[in-house]
Formats: sequence, structure tokens, C-alpha cells
Amino acid sequence: MACIEDLHVGDIGTIIRATLQDTNANCVASALNVSSATTITFTFKKPDGSKITRNGGFTTDGSDGKVQYTTVEDDLDQDGEWRVQLYLVLSSGSWRSEIGRFKVIDNL
Repeated sequence: MACIEDLHVGDIGTIIRATLQDTNANCVASALNVSSATTITFTFKKPDGSKITRNGGFTTDGSDGKVQYTTVEDDLDQDGEWRVQLYLVLSSGSWRSEIGRFKVIDNL
């Protein structure tokens, strides 16, 4: 789901991107057109179990399924394994994505 490079505690301005896909009956995945989304949220679960929810946006126009969130101060405040799940509201309904995992590394 998400493409996340090395993240460190305190990083600001790191772009977290995800490509949302739809899988057909033959198990073939293709980009999900989310250009009609009126809501895109990223919910992050921190290593201590607490959660934060942030508004995301399109990477392009949404027709390619690509969405993103850019970290701000105090977002990445814990090292360890994090989880992320997206929530989207489109003209045809609302959905949650699969849960992605990434690691935030401590600094010296």
C-alpha cells in the first residue's frame, strides 16, 4: 500500500505516499480512481498504541490511485513499528485501506 523510505523520530516534511488498488475477480490489481474523493485521511497507530489522524491529498489528480500525507512537527515522535490505514469518502461510498506498516528509527 504505502511507499515509505527511512523515517526518523522528529522528521518533518517527509512525504508518505500510497497507491490504492482494486482487485478484480481474477485477483488482478489495478489503480483505483479516487479522483472524486472528498475525504482522504491517514490514521497512524504509534508503537505505544495511541493514534493520530491527518488529512491527506492527491499526489496527482487521484485517477492513478495515488494519495499522500506530508509529516509535520510532532507527528513522528516515537521510534518503533508504526501502522497506517487510509479512509476515503468517494461519490460512490466510503472505504478503509489495508493496514500498512513502517518503522521509525531513533536518532543518536
